[in-house]
Parts: sequence; structure tokens; C-alpha cells
Amino acid sequence: MGGGELFDFVAETGKFSEKVARTYFHQMMNGLHYMHQKGYAHRDIKPENILLSHLFILKLADFGFSSALKGRDGSGVLRTKLGTEGYMAPEIPLKQYEGKSVDIFAAGVILFIMYAGNPPFEKATPNDPYFKIIKEKKFDIFWKAHSRKRPVGYFSDSFKDLFQRMVAFEAK
Repeated sequence: MGGGELFDFVAETGKFSEKVARTYFHQMMNGLHYMHQKGYAHRDIKPENILLSHLFILKLADFGFSSALKGRDGSGVLRTKLGTEGYMAPEIPLKQYEGKSVDIFAAGVILFIMYAGNPPFEKATPNDPYFKIIKEKKFDIFWKAHSRKRPVGYFSDSFKDLFQRMVAFEAK
């Protein structure tokens, strides 16, 4: 792809404006929606697996971990522990998760990175202080910590709400 990986693009250009982040996020969600409508989960959504065309149109790539949403037993519960830790939903290590949910979780992490220029947490585990705050729903503390060195009101209420919903813990 002529535009390279989203990872490299963010690394070279820095965080995106809200308008640019929204544009790429919309394209990413359209791609995931298409996949989900076809009955598949990606399960390794990360900036390195998102490519940009020469016209900077976002494309999902690397379907090596993709799986049918219905799972092997048809229950809709997936049980394989895989993915990239920084984007991996906390349900995955429990080996009982829904494919759509884990894709949406990873997309939320990517949205945060595109707009903030850094990840929201290192790993979605109880040992990660930022994720622990999210899991405990102490969102004011989370946003206060991430708003340091940013203009007042940098994260809009709608951004906060969307992100919080996308990374909400949903154990089966």
C-alpha cells in the first residue's frame, strides 16, 4: 500500500487532529463492520495491521488470526489466546470472549493513540495502573492523568464516552 502502515504514519506525523482521527476511525470501523457482517473477527487489530493506500484510504490487513464469529462450537464464544498485548482485550486471556467485542476494544485503543499520540495503557491487565482505573470505572482519575500537559478540554465528553464504552470489560 502506497501510504504504508498506520503505525508508521502516526509515528512520523504525530497525533492527529480530531477531524483526521475521526476520519480514519470511521474508515476502520467500516472495515470491521464489513468483516463482522461477513461473520468474521479480525482478533489482531493494531496500527501495524492497518494500511493506507496512496490516497490515504485505510485498509485492514493481516488476517492470520481471524476467526468465524460463531467459533468452533457454534456458540459465538471464542477461546484462543492470541493477538498483540497492547491492543488485546482483557477477556482474551480468560479464553472466553466474543470476536466483535475484542475487535472493538482494539479499535478503541487505536482511536486513543491516533488522537492522543500515546496508548491509553500498556496492557489491559489488573497490573497496569491505567487499565485498573478504567476497569474500576474511575474515569475522572484516568482522564485527569491523560490530560496533563494538554489544553483544558482536550478530550471532549463525546470522545471520553466513546472510548470508555469501547474498552469496557465484558467477561462471558
